[in-house]
Amino acid sequence: MLQDRQASFLSVYFGNTDGKKKIIQNFLYAYQREQGKILYLAPESGSVAEGPDGVLSNYPYDHKVMICKEGCGKEIISEIAKLIEERKPIRNRFCDEHGLERTAVSSLAAAENTIRAETVPVFVVIENFVAFANCLKPEESIMKTVFEIARYYNILFLAGYDPDDSSKLFANTLHNAFNPDRNIILFGGKMDKQNLVTLDYKNVVKDTLQKFGRGLMEYRGKTHTITMPCGPESNAATEEEASIF
Repeated sequence: MLQDRQASFLSVYFGNTDGKKKIIQNFLYAYQREQGKILYLAPESGSVAEGPDGVLSNYPYDHKVMICKEGCGKEIISEIAKLIEERKPIRNRFCDEHGLERTAVSSLAAAENTIRAETVPVFVVIENFVAFANCLKPEESIMKTVFEIARYYNILFLAGYDPDDSSKLFANTLHNAFNPDRNIILFGGKMDKQNLVTLDYKNVVKDTLQKFGRGLMEYRGKTHTITMPCGPESNAATEEEASIF
């Protein structure tokens, strides 16, 4: 799934935020198997990437942490643009070999499989989309364009959401532009505190912390149950509550 074009974007909801660190570590382990580069965009405070035991402390491949704070938008865009520029020679060679215009979006789409075959993936991990959207507000239109083209350069995005974050992003340009394929995982209960996925709430326990590695996934328009091994979990659900999954 990681290299599936449909999974160029992934939204992850942490209904039980106690599990955020373990869940992100699991994604990073999967990225490690791809030998992926990591660009980690952390909130200004309380990040699970902080400290000597942060989520990237043992990551063996190229990685960089940037802080989402006021005025940082241009720096973040510049970093992603640099990654794109490094991959443009592959696009140019493909277009020249096939008689295609280098700058056309259709040419870039045609070159996508070749770019993916010849590069390691870059995973842009946005720990909290609210913090990200706030610091990118002056550059929203530019970042929206980055979302549109980065996927073709084997640059993939994961964005995290906490309970009630969706209400803070109402009508937000970047939130609406992110994840057009609607690949979404909801972990840890409190499903009524998110609006990433519309659910039948008669089958959902509201305002209840669930096992944080258990949840629902919307992928290609269908909803599936999902369990992610996370070791011992606090705030475990009762058997009755767990059955909703």
